[in-house]
Amino acid sequence: MNHEPKIQEIVKTLEILHPPEQNHVVEVRILGVPYKSPISGYYDANSYEKLAKDVLEYDGKAESIYITLNPVDPALLGRANNRLIEKAKATTSDHNVIKRTLLLIDVDPERPSGISSSNEEKNKTKVVVEKIYKDLKSRGLPEPTVADSGNGFHLLYNIDLENNPEITKLIERFLIAVDFMFSTEDVKIDLKVFNPARITKLYGTKACKGDPDTKDRPYRYSKIRYTPEERTPVSREKLEEIAKLAPTPPQNEYQGNNYNNGQTIDIEKKIQEYGLSVWRSSPYQGGELYKLSECPFDENHKNGDACLIQFASGAIAFSCFHDSCSGKNWHSLRDKYEPGWQAKKQRKKTAPENTSQEKNQDEKGYILNNDFKPKLHPAMSFIDGELAYGIPNGKKPQFITNHKLLEYSVIKDEYVIDNYPQQLKFSRSGIKKYLNKEKINATELYNNIRALFENHIIFQFDWQIDLTVTWVIGTYLYRAFPLYPYYWIKSPTKRCGKTRLLELMAGLCFNSNGIETAPSEAVLYRVPDITAGALLWDEVENLGKNKDKNDLISILNTSYREDGKIARCEGKDYKVKYYSAYRPVALAGIRNLPDTVEDRSLKVELLRKKRDEKVKKLQINRIKNELEKLRDDLHIFALEHANLIREAYDDFDDSLIPDRVDDRLRDAFEVMMSVAAGVEYRDPDFNLIPVLKTAAKSLSGIRKSDEDEISFIRAVNILKSKLDSSGDDCLILTSKEAVEMFNKGGIEWVSESKHASSILRNLGFRSGSHRPGDDVIRAYKITKEKIDDLDLRYGNVPYSEEKSEQSVTT
Repeated sequence: MNHEPKIQEIVKTLEILHPPEQNHVVEVRILGVPYKSPISGYYDANSYEKLAKDVLEYDGKAESIYITLNPVDPALLGRANNRLIEKAKATTSDHNVIKRTLLLIDVDPERPSGISSSNEEKNKTKVVVEKIYKDLKSRGLPEPTVADSGNGFHLLYNIDLENNPEITKLIERFLIAVDFMFSTEDVKIDLKVFNPARITKLYGTKACKGDPDTKDRPYRYSKIRYTPEERTPVSREKLEEIAKLAPTPPQNEYQGNNYNNGQTIDIEKKIQEYGLSVWRSSPYQGGELYKLSECPFDENHKNGDACLIQFASGAIAFSCFHDSCSGKNWHSLRDKYEPGWQAKKQRKKTAPENTSQEKNQDEKGYILNNDFKPKLHPAMSFIDGELAYGIPNGKKPQFITNHKLLEYSVIKDEYVIDNYPQQLKFSRSGIKKYLNKEKINATELYNNIRALFENHIIFQFDWQIDLTVTWVIGTYLYRAFPLYPYYWIKSPTKRCGKTRLLELMAGLCFNSNGIETAPSEAVLYRVPDITAGALLWDEVENLGKNKDKNDLISILNTSYREDGKIARCEGKDYKVKYYSAYRPVALAGIRNLPDTVEDRSLKVELLRKKRDEKVKKLQINRIKNELEKLRDDLHIFALEHANLIREAYDDFDDSLIPDRVDDRLRDAFEVMMSVAAGVEYRDPDFNLIPVLKTAAKSLSGIRKSDEDEISFIRAVNILKSKLDSSGDDCLILTSKEAVEMFNKGGIEWVSESKHASSILRNLGFRSGSHRPGDDVIRAYKITKEKIDDLDLRYGNVPYSEEKSEQSVTT
């Protein structure tokens, strides 16, 4: 096959986006190649043809092939010098970009994730792209390069700007403005493409999302459709001019501009009162967008040029796209239709305090209720889209949120606070870093935490590591969710690393006070009310068999949800007080948990390591500085991403979770996948969701299993004996045959196929299609290699500690 035309198309793309005379170094990144991704390489301007030839090996096989939008530090050639490497450990980060040369407007049709667009969807995208192109040209922007991404369209504007946080923020606001003006229900502008290390399609290669057999959603080649003869950079002033059109919530949301006596203003009622006509309405960033038929300040501004937005917090903004209305806002609109409203608010604010008889009554005699005040937790709160942490400081505590410190004296009139902050493991240097708006790289933070677990713990499967890291990250913003799943570490025997794993988690989880082995009932419901810290509970073996533990189990059943309350009678008059025991809980033990607790848990099963498997010795004191830095970065990540993660949770796509997953486990993975969305937000190439889908599938197969320690070890011995006697390397075993085999071996409770399947899954085997003879059957492939591995780990362990002790006594 003649690949020369494809090679020339790719080289043409590179010469347009990164002209050879500028001597740029770019990264190529290839995603969606099973067992090989990410594939990455760095190429200089003299190697464009080699780059094209190298990527053609994967064209049509990979889901997508990308290059960096902006030039990168030439030193990165040291990672992969003009060549591609598979399973790359490092890719380009924001700080590796030397300057900003391109601004991408990525326009895609709304559709389920992971599939190609239909022709109808793509045509709708084309209409929106043409509108953006014409409008921005009329506002004085030079012509962009226009590209077909395969599933949508791209506009690429040349720029010549530094890589710094100020420019990044400007580009982000520019994209928000474009999205605000042009996105529709069917077509969206990607708001995540503002960061410096952004990658874009390598035009000339094929986009291969979804199943190739879906005829109405075909794979298509990407291509540059048009590029101007002179690629003039857009000036910073022009970018700022457009960015000013982006809607911004009012700064003082609680000072009367959006609330009446604590009640959110009914924006639709206001629209009716003012006699405004709505041209089109749609959801917008968790709130609602109302595009007006006519601007209330200029009748010539029609059909959506002016609009009202009510954000998720209740805050309201007014905006008009025309320069003549640039100074108009929500206050201006209220001034026009409610003259004197601010004076009324000020009179109410400065009015003398009512007498005791009149206290809590307004001027008309209506009773005022202060219950509308949101309650601020002393350790962690999530209110109106903002995460806040309490900083202990005696009777003058502070709260940190939204890149600012709030003094107790300022917030006590706006919030109900029952207790002073008593604990926060956010160091002074970390707080200073956050207040200075120093950015952290979420994927680097994730990988650093993952490496820490991988170096010290033997996990059976990769998904177990990723699920653990995601759960730990989520503890820093769990109060943004209505529930937070428990994390359950189980092993068939002792000495499998459960306590070591808990020690690491105790050093990383939010406000953890270390490992508990016998927490009292009071600890379970009083501590969350004060510190909100994660509970790490070891040795929970007998929790479900001890009647004295029923109260503890009851509290655990309630602690899972934000709205769960624990009622206790206190004081001389036995007044009822309600405690919230809501917090993250990690449990470790050998035996099964009570069904109700297990049902609320994400289960991670550890194996005992073999003698030749090495892990680093865990000495917490030696890594305490590393743990402190990670905790600081976790606090910063949570403060910066909590609102985004909550939005991902509110708009969760149910199709991400496999159908066979039960409702309770589905609830848990909605939370975990929303946290993952926050990690991926600025780096979509860091694809964590598929790993969590694998975790959900795996856990759906082993929940509520009936295996215990004796059955686990006995099953290993039964299967080993069968393989040794047959002399075969593998055994094809149906679940019915397994029932008979396990019964004969003494595992008497196995009476149904599901019981045998539960044991086999716990041993690490999964069913599949096999052809032992003429017919294809559903069965398990039991390999001698796997059974010998399990035998090395557990073969010399007695069936139970009790039986071992009895035999010695006898």
